[in-house]
Amino acid sequence: MKKIYKYEIHPQMGGYFSLELPVSVELVHTSVDNKTGIPCMWFEFNSEDEHDTDIRKFKLIPTGVEFDSTNLSYVDTYLYGPFVWHIYELLDSE
Repeated sequence: MKKIYKYEIHPQMGGYFSLELPVSVELVHTSVDNKTGIPCMWFEFNSEDEHDTDIRKFKLIPTGVEFDSTNLSYVDTYLYGPFVWHIYELLDSE
């Protein structure tokens, strides 16, 4: 069986944020939640993996800003007010 859960995006200094996600997740949507006004990511996963989790690290990059893409993998883009944000996952550098 599958489940879809919503995870709020709360970036820290530099646009970094972490989410504890089931290992089998697949992103299905990113946008600002109309009820709360908070940017969120919705992930689908196998319900049997719900308690088998990893901490995944992400970085928000605003449109037009130069950045080092080393060890980053593009995830999604969303609109927040007048801004467009691009989400990248930080990859292990090992």
